[in-house]
Amino acid sequence: MLVETKSGKVIAGACKYTNSKIKKSVLTDLKDKCTKAKIDVDMFVLFSKKGYTSELKSLKGDTLKLFTLKNFNF
Repeated sequence: MLVETKSGKVIAGACKYTNSKIKKSVLTDLKDKCTKAKIDVDMFVLFSKKGYTSELKSLKGDTLKLFTLKNFNF
């Protein structure tokens, strides 16, 4: 997914609904796709059913947001 906010920031995201934790390679693939498409991204957002590896969690910050099902009230 790709979103441009009212303030002009570009957010790129991906969603993985699998029974395993998302690895850093998912973020790398998303960044590569944006680079190839010549899209300047301000923030990356990942959504996961089962969570994230510790390596990916360590990258979380202002330019990377990580969400799981627990972040949403259903």
